[in-house]
Amino acid sequence: MIKEEILPVASNKWMSFIQNHQDANVFHTPEWARVIKNTYGFPIYAAVLTTDEGLITSGVPFSVVHGPLSKGKIVSLPYTDHCQPLLSSDSDAGLLAGFLAETGNRVNIGRVELRWKYPDLEDYVYRTRHFRHFIPLEKGAGEVYKSFSRTQRQNIGVAEKSGVEIVRGESLASMREFYRLQCLTRKRQGITVQPWRFFRNLWAETINKGLGFVLLAYKNRICLAGGVFLAWKKTVVYKYAASDNVGQRYRPNHLIIWSAVRWACENGFSVLDFGRCENENLGLRTFKKRWGAFEMPLTYSFQGTLPGDSLLGQAGHAVKPVMKLVPLNLNRLGGSLLYRFID
Repeated sequence: MIKEEILPVASNKWMSFIQNHQDANVFHTPEWARVIKNTYGFPIYAAVLTTDEGLITSGVPFSVVHGPLSKGKIVSLPYTDHCQPLLSSDSDAGLLAGFLAETGNRVNIGRVELRWKYPDLEDYVYRTRHFRHFIPLEKGAGEVYKSFSRTQRQNIGVAEKSGVEIVRGESLASMREFYRLQCLTRKRQGITVQPWRFFRNLWAETINKGLGFVLLAYKNRICLAGGVFLAWKKTVVYKYAASDNVGQRYRPNHLIIWSAVRWACENGFSVLDFGRCENENLGLRTFKKRWGAFEMPLTYSFQGTLPGDSLLGQAGHAVKPVMKLVPLNLNRLGGSLLYRFID
């Protein structure tokens, strides 16, 4: 008989389960859960199905998130592009989705938001507003390099011939340097920047524990670009990218990606995950596909009140031109105050 249970993600039971499940990645780990909780205050749990003997057969992490202007929601998983349920059979996906909906009813939340395509369920609706991109790495760095478009290979060559140097971050100072670039990038885009405490927690809970790395691109001792990668089991996730416009003619971001691909291949990883991309962002989708990345629709499953553009989201679109002019300090302050409600 299958039983339903809610566990803390830090429990030995959950850790043993994800260690042995082939589809688990860094977003299922307690380390990623602590990044979210320590930054935004949302604890992460695991909804699991167990046997009579207490062994987990299937499960997925989730959190209960409360906003300032709406009822709470169950999300699997906030601040995470996608969160695949870990299953022993396809039928368990429906059982997990039903369990989370029942849990939501008990705590009086307005919506269940599952960031994956669950099987067709009577009370759920589905939206596909993003694509997911990933590069298979099994054939080795040489073959992966051949899959890059001619343009990407040329840009890698430009970076190498220009003397761009890739440095692997070894301390929190490297994350601070990345954050400086992240602030510049977000200002350029007219987007609120994440609070520094998020990247500090990301370093403490993942990078510093061997679950990822920071790569910085330098030329003449000036840092031009950076990338934050999360890595666990067989998957490397290219989570964040940032750069200074000053050095883009040297193509530092291209050399960062190629360096990460080579490292991943040499260390036995099978996939580089580029994360999600909005359907309408054709430029970014094309950029990712030029790396030989496969493009797949990323569907989310919803039960209850459907998400619309939040007031914060609508305001964000409206003030983008203004945000590009706002001093960095004010942008950072806005991120510290508001990013908890932006996801």
